[in-house]
Amino acid sequence: MLIVGVRLEHAQRHSALVVVRRNERVEGEFDRKRLRWPTVTSYDVPHIERFGRGQRLGEVVDAIAALMGRLEPKPTLLVDITDTGHPPIDLMRACDLAPIPVVVTESGRPHAAHRTMHIPRQHLVTELAILLGARRLTIARKLPDAELMARQLEEYRVKPEPDDATELAISAALCCWWGQNRVRSQVKQPPWPADPVRPRGLGEMTWDEVLQISY
Repeated sequence: MLIVGVRLEHAQRHSALVVVRRNERVEGEFDRKRLRWPTVTSYDVPHIERFGRGQRLGEVVDAIAALMGRLEPKPTLLVDITDTGHPPIDLMRACDLAPIPVVVTESGRPHAAHRTMHIPRQHLVTELAILLGARRLTIARKLPDAELMARQLEEYRVKPEPDDATELAISAALCCWWGQNRVRSQVKQPPWPADPVRPRGLGEMTWDEVLQISY
């Protein structure tokens, strides 16, 4: 699945858009406590757009709408409005987009309020650090701003302060956090092993009978 992260800035800074693909696969031994196969998620970046300083927010919104119109199936659109407030969200909705506004906070816990998602900065940084440390976040080398984004990710992990050198990192961090915390498993679970563990206290009942009782 695709997730699009957008960091909107005022005219003196760069705004940015990052498309992140969420990948998930079955990996590891069958979990007999949860009766499921464990899955591992990874992320790759197939598209980056970095908007120039002084570019009007209306032009940025038009570019976002044009890209979203080309992506199938429709991805989740996360928009960081920490610096700009809600006016750009109204423009996007007028373009038939369904953005999820996000405000990056300095403390607290992730929560939704007034149709806006509030995510503490440290949660974004922690999620990035885990994925980067495990090599589960990759960027397509052919992208024009791939090296710049790689540098920003490393710098943001060390110094998570919003400035003119973090717009790509923040856009990607929004997507990764959402993929890790707000998306259910997309993997179709393989069949259980031939000899599943039966719950205690059920004696010699067959597994089919156990399933019937569970329902």
